[in-house]
Amino acid sequence: MNHIQVGDVALNYTIDGNGPWLTLLHGFSQNLHIWEPQIPRLAGAFRLLRIDLRGHGDSSAPAGGYGPVEYAADVLAVLDALDIGATHFWGTHTGAGVGLLLAAQQRERLATLVIDGAVIPGQLEPAVDEWQARTREVALRDGVESARQFWFDQTPFFSDTKRASEHRALIATFSGAPWLATSPALPVPDVNAALSTVRHRTLIVNGANDMPSFLARAAFLERTLPNARRYTVPNAGAFSAWDAPDAVTPLVAQFLEDVE
Repeated sequence: MNHIQVGDVALNYTIDGNGPWLTLLHGFSQNLHIWEPQIPRLAGAFRLLRIDLRGHGDSSAPAGGYGPVEYAADVLAVLDALDIGATHFWGTHTGAGVGLLLAAQQRERLATLVIDGAVIPGQLEPAVDEWQARTREVALRDGVESARQFWFDQTPFFSDTKRASEHRALIATFSGAPWLATSPALPVPDVNAALSTVRHRTLIVNGANDMPSFLARAAFLERTLPNARRYTVPNAGAFSAWDAPDAVTPLVAQFLEDVE
C-alpha cells in the first residue's frame, strides 16, 4: 500500500505498468480492486494509477460529509504528489462523475476521458438519492454492516452484476462513512453549461442492462460532449468493465492507443 497525506486524509493508491499515465477511479462503496480485471491487459501499455477515494478501501474515512468536490480534490492531490501533469482517466459511476468534474474545471489535467456508467456531478438523480437515503437510514438504525448488506442486496445497482460474491466482498470493505456523516459535502457546481466546451476525446461505455436513468445520462452526454462516442455492452449491467472485462478492456485500450 502507498499513502499520500492530504490534510486529515490518508489516500491509498497503487501504480502498475509502464507507459502514459492512466488513472482508474472506482465508484461509490467500491475500491481500487474493482479494476483488477483490467490490469493484465493495460499494464503493458500504460502506467496505471488506481486510487481509493476517501472513506473507501484503504484510504482513511474522516468525519464529515464528502462527495464529488472532495473526491476531485483528492485525485488532484495524488496527481500533484506524484508529479503527474496530465493523465488519461477512466472512471466508473461516482468515479466517472469525478472525471467529468475534472474535465470541466481542470481540463489540462486530463488527456482523455472514459465514462463507465454515466453520472453528471451536481445533477439530481432521484432514484439514486432515494436509495442512498434509505441505506443511510439502515446505517444509522442498524449499523454499517447491515447497511452494506442492504445496499448490495436491495438496491438495483448490483441486481445484474456478474461475479456477485466477489463484488459483495468489495462492498464489505466499505467504511460507510458517507452514510453516517453529520455534516453535508461541499456543494457540487452545475457542470451542464460547461459540458459543450469539454473537448477531450471521450468514450462513454454502459451496460445494456444498466438502470434506465443511467442509460439516459449516457445518451445525453453522447449528444452534448463535442468529441464523444458511445458503446453499449450487451449482457452487462451497471458496471460494464467489471461485468464484461473481455469486451470492455480491449475497447478502451484501443481507444487510448488510437489517441497515443
